[in-house]
Amino acid sequence: MNIQFHNGREQVSFTFTELPIQFQVDVYTNVFGRKNNKTVAQTILHKRYRHLAAHAKAHYSRSLQIPVGCFLLQLKNSEDSFYKKFLNDCGDLEYCRFYIDSREWGTKKGIYVFTYDDEKKYVGRCLNSFEKRFNSGYGCISPKNCFKDGQKTNCHLNNLVLTNKDGLRLFVYEMTDTEEIKLLERNLIRVLNPEWNIALR
Repeated sequence: MNIQFHNGREQVSFTFTELPIQFQVDVYTNVFGRKNNKTVAQTILHKRYRHLAAHAKAHYSRSLQIPVGCFLLQLKNSEDSFYKKFLNDCGDLEYCRFYIDSREWGTKKGIYVFTYDDEKKYVGRCLNSFEKRFNSGYGCISPKNCFKDGQKTNCHLNNLVLTNKDGLRLFVYEMTDTEEIKLLERNLIRVLNPEWNIALR
């Protein structure tokens, strides 16, 4: 895939390489329910959840010492919407598990682009390695990602990948300089105005 634009001085061109996306699990749900490293009582001490403490103590006093994920799943199953107050806006969606399997590209970094039916949907930067970004980040949603103090972007993008998996493609462009990676990402988002980048703002 080739992307061209004018950077204010000259016409520049970048050739991206496609990386096949491997899917491990089609759909998994209620990921937040697996968070078991903190109890409800410990969770409501955190600054992001202190405003929920009074309500939790008044209405769920018998549940304060159970794992927070188990507690929230119980609330969801009983149709008690209070559980949503612990989660980010994308914390209770359907997710998939996907990864890249490339010895050549796994340890490299740079810019990546998701396309759907040849339309450029999302432009992102990778400052560590493509393997870490996709295999441990977007591709595998952890229970913590689903909470207010987790990674909403990971949840949202993973769900978008799942929803569009049949026509989805991933392209990468290798770069080594951190500042140049950041600059190219900004320029590509400005020029392409990708739909998913807009939605994730």
